[in-house]
Amino acid sequence: MKYILLYLIKLYWLFIPANKRRTCIYHKSCSRYVYDIANEKGLLLGLKALIYRIKTCRPNHEIIFLDKENTFLIKLSNGTILQENEISENIISTYTKTLENKI
Repeated sequence: MKYILLYLIKLYWLFIPANKRRTCIYHKSCSRYVYDIANEKGLLLGLKALIYRIKTCRPNHEIIFLDKENTFLIKLSNGTILQENEISENIISTYTKTLENKI
């Protein structure tokens, strides 16, 4: 059964080009993360990872810049805090440009 999930993710990668996909807030994209978990640990954990990412990826995240440490954090809608190494470079660069424009 895990191979069906892996196949569906490969089809997603094949038919939806990377430049047409939404930018993920995570460093490792949601599809890559779910693919890796399902491939390594099986279908059930892959589905759990998929559900978690769908619930936390987009709605109501808050970007936090810690000026003293010069680092970024993201607070997800469920209260989880992502460290800078877990955040997509695209999100950080977009936020940095927004900060620079405000100055």
